[in-house]
Amino acid sequence: MTTETRFKDAIKGIRSIKIDNRVQFGVRVNVMSCCRGCAQIPDTKPYIWTFGGQDNAFGWFEGEAYDRSAIKKAKDYYRRPTKPLKDVYFYFTDISVAEVAKDAFTAQGFEVEWDGTEGQAVLVKLAA
Repeated sequence: MTTETRFKDAIKGIRSIKIDNRVQFGVRVNVMSCCRGCAQIPDTKPYIWTFGGQDNAFGWFEGEAYDRSAIKKAKDYYRRPTKPLKDVYFYFTDISVAEVAKDAFTAQGFEVEWDGTEGQAVLVKLAA
């Protein structure tokens, strides 16, 4: 199973949690906001996100994660991108979604680092 498949399965797991038939958590990838402040939307369900601004967006190429600009450059020159991403940081609006994310990525075989506090992002290690 590719890294991409496991990653997307973890995301599906996070999004599938329902209470009273309502999805409880959201996931956003490559959000262009630079910090937690303006990325938070009041009165919505808790969610996690990856920062995609300032050339930090990532994408998938043959099942592995790469910086999105590296994928574009490689395709422009008809070659494979180099240096796959080793890890992805997830920021969160509520500690409950961070806990769910940690469990979902761990269940898919990823190593996850997070100290359980609001002050640290959830680090998902993509490389073995």
